[in-house]
Amino acid sequence: MKKIVDFYKNLLGFDEFYNIALYNSTKDKNEYIQNIEYLNGIKKGINITSNNNEIIAIEGEYRLDVPVWFGDMRIAKNRIIVFGLEPRDTNPDFNMEKIGNKIFASPFGVDRWNVFSSVKRKPQNRYFRVFKELIDNKENFVLFSDIVKDYQIFSDINKNRKNDLNARALFFSKAEKELEHLTEEINNIKPTHIITLGNDSFTFLSKYYPHITHRLRHPANGGETKATEMLKKIMLKEIEKDLSEGTTNLLLNLDNLRYINSSGLTVLINVLAQVNNAGGKLALCNVNEKINNLLFITKLLDKFQVFENREAAIASFA
Repeated sequence: MKKIVDFYKNLLGFDEFYNIALYNSTKDKNEYIQNIEYLNGIKKGINITSNNNEIIAIEGEYRLDVPVWFGDMRIAKNRIIVFGLEPRDTNPDFNMEKIGNKIFASPFGVDRWNVFSSVKRKPQNRYFRVFKELIDNKENFVLFSDIVKDYQIFSDINKNRKNDLNARALFFSKAEKELEHLTEEINNIKPTHIITLGNDSFTFLSKYYPHITHRLRHPANGGETKATEMLKKIMLKEIEKDLSEGTTNLLLNLDNLRYINSSGLTVLINVLAQVNNAGGKLALCNVNEKINNLLFITKLLDKFQVFENREAAIASFA
């Protein structure tokens, strides 16, 4: 990951951001994200200069979101970039490092994705709930970023949303100016999927990457449920692609899936139907007690082949 870290450091101008992020996750397990795949490939530095003082953005400064990731890009089947428009929130709870007039944080408050977080109303966990299954899947490498990397602070108190309105008005012009760096960022990852939050980010990126760009409803402002459903459909298309290319037997390892809702059940049923139509077999493994009971209650348990572990499921295909 050294190439990617060096690219972002040269582009954005931060210093110890990634070390601070990893240090925070180790220091406080009730505040910061607890995921062993977070910033995979970076070793925590021995000497960490972690600033415990609150970093407050003031007029004339810039907020920059530093891209963060989950998983091992070298072995991942799916390489996914999730793009937002640009940084917005200057809440000090999310600010991690300051150099000159630049304040650095993670996109979508990723570093504070924790159900126990003390951040008021925990707005960052809307994103956490939407993307949790995606980042927990060891077949995925998922990078979170913004198309436009900086957010200029015109007003200390964001009166009448002046900062937000200015950012939105300048988005397309700034995105075009930063296209060369954005292209390099995307080429570094070589994504199989680009997921964009909202219409403007989709409109911009789908011009250049039409075949791999997907629009997702923004989880904020009441969009969490819709975003979750849309994301499941996007990833279902990957299974459909495998089946269309000749894959018949499919194993779904639910080891990292703690619960499933009605939309998730619908996805499982759709996958089963497609596998059956292709003349193959669908096996589930590492199904926890809660999900197993749900399959039983909904009378779906006898529809699936459920195995205790991956080895037993693979053996069933013989």
